[in-house]
Amino acid sequence: MQFSVTKNISPQKKNPFKAVINLVILAIAIPVILIASISLSLYFLFTCFKSFFIKEEVTESGEETYHLEINLVKNEFIQMTMIEDELDVELTKLNEAWQNTVYNEETCLYRARTVPLVPGLNGSVCCFYSREYKGGVLLQILPQVITDYDRLNSQLIFLSYHDLKMTLVEQLGAYFLFNDEKDADLIKGFNKREKIEISLTAVE
Repeated sequence: MQFSVTKNISPQKKNPFKAVINLVILAIAIPVILIASISLSLYFLFTCFKSFFIKEEVTESGEETYHLEINLVKNEFIQMTMIEDELDVELTKLNEAWQNTVYNEETCLYRARTVPLVPGLNGSVCCFYSREYKGGVLLQILPQVITDYDRLNSQLIFLSYHDLKMTLVEQLGAYFLFNDEKDADLIKGFNKREKIEISLTAVE
């Protein structure tokens, strides 16, 4: 399936009250930080005092690592699971870069696992975005090879349920995408600098 794509990119509007809000938050945050610092100092003094006078028996135990699996797509054609694992160093580094340029959410990128295996999609880094569309699903993935973490890009792809083949719909920059609930052919997105609207037309 081929697609005709129209993109509209516009800068994010600046909030005129943002500076005032930041000052209010700062005024509230300073005493909270001071209190927290004093509390932490007292706590560390107490623990040092305790460890100096009291010998505690320490037993070694295996450390648990964080691992999360979420189904993004699951139907009779494919199961696509999004995996977050703190041992995945590349994924952690990408999420940190994504937070700096796109969205401050703790986790926006995941490692994909597909059943059955779909080459090019299984093992790739994906955003948590999907949309059922004309016999398949639209997904947002990152390129297979990433060399510049300061200038991330993503791709909007279409996965056909018929043959589990991927079609590149559009090369995108780094955006957090979401669906327009009123228009099935419209996808919206944003990052820290601008907004984007993607209008799709499927060409059989």
